[in-house]
Amino acid sequence: MIRLLTVLAIALLVSAQSRGACEGRFPDPVADVCWSCMFPLRISGVVVYEGGQLDRHASNRRICTCGWPPTLHVPVEFWEPVRLVEVTRTPFCLPILDGLQLTPGIDAREPGSRTGSAGHDGTVAFAFYQVHWYINPILHWLGVLLDFDCIERAGLDLAYVSELDPTWEDDELAALISPEVLLTGSLQGLAACAADCVATTASGWSQNELWWCAGCVGELFPLSGNVAGHISGRQSSALLASRLAMRMHRLGATVYTHGNRARCQAGWRDLKLHKDAYKMSMILPQAQSRRNGRCCEPLGTSPELWASGSEWPVTGEDFAYVLFRKRSCCVGITR
Repeated sequence: MIRLLTVLAIALLVSAQSRGACEGRFPDPVADVCWSCMFPLRISGVVVYEGGQLDRHASNRRICTCGWPPTLHVPVEFWEPVRLVEVTRTPFCLPILDGLQLTPGIDAREPGSRTGSAGHDGTVAFAFYQVHWYINPILHWLGVLLDFDCIERAGLDLAYVSELDPTWEDDELAALISPEVLLTGSLQGLAACAADCVATTASGWSQNELWWCAGCVGELFPLSGNVAGHISGRQSSALLASRLAMRMHRLGATVYTHGNRARCQAGWRDLKLHKDAYKMSMILPQAQSRRNGRCCEPLGTSPELWASGSEWPVTGEDFAYVLFRKRSCCVGITR
């Protein structure tokens, strides 16, 4: 009995230490990335390859002009993998860098306790995660399409760390950059988000008109790491990935690259999240498997449908997503 209790005590101690440890791995940039998410590819308004993927902002333009005096170009449209979002339970943990644990000597909020669960004891489930935003133009740093002008050219870079941002931990501070939460947090606003989930399920896309909603994963506001109504790590991480994208656009730290405004320039800015400008694909804790021929989904679709089985205790509770951004550009006919 003493030996059994000793073994159990050691097992519990190791388990407790493991839950607080930084877990992760280096994703395979070739095998783990959902490359088919780049499609459909349109050239001069013609679908060259559809690949069974969802698309928005499609244009039928045959030619486009840029500069002055104007020169003729060929319009090209596709979905470019440019950003990566990490959602982690452990402060300063970088799961995609093989579980690298940073120790900057700065206190950061630990993951919030989760109380109750939906449909059990009647209490509202709650969760808190830290997030990281990577500039991740995979096509460039892999050396793909070197002579193609319509890709972002940069290296892998950690651009945002929520542990250093006090507004990510506090809903009231987050309202400083999203004051509209005072209006959208009403019962009518929440009811509209239910309608957005219905529309997302029917069309595959969350509605931009309901800009405070995130489809079937929750509400975009507040722009913090607090998730009320936590269902699973999959759901909460997908919601926080959308919130982080909204936050980066709200702060002017990233641009949109779709539509006529982006054809002849690097991109354009807006304070709101255009949810149909992005598609996302899970890369951790495991690469997203194909469903209906797709391995990526627009923002707001329920991960309970496309990522079931992609969460497990200890080593499978941190998440990372590749964000594909719609790219519309004009390629010069002559150099």
